[in-house]
Amino acid sequence: MFLFAICFNLTLACFNGYLAVQLGLSRNRLQRLTRTLNRLERCSHRYLNPLPSQGQIAQHSTQILRLRYQRLRRQWAVLQKLGILGQLLLRVSRSPRRVHETFGH
Repeated sequence: MFLFAICFNLTLACFNGYLAVQLGLSRNRLQRLTRTLNRLERCSHRYLNPLPSQGQIAQHSTQILRLRYQRLRRQWAVLQKLGILGQLLLRVSRSPRRVHETFGH
């Protein structure tokens, strides 16, 4: 049992070491990517700077789309409730005797 605990701890330590190395490599890659993206942003600034009006138009369009989607979701919820109500009414109309038994008449 003691030998198992030692082996398990060694395995766990090796795995943690592997994760630490991979995280270090990922950190270096991310730093290089960040530097590259910053460089690209600086180079493209003069081309993309005059475009805020287009960005504002896109934001407005997105906002309108979201509002329409919210309205559609509310309408869909109402339709689902109406469908459930219709099913319930059909069920009640098909077996009126069961409804009276249920309500104690």
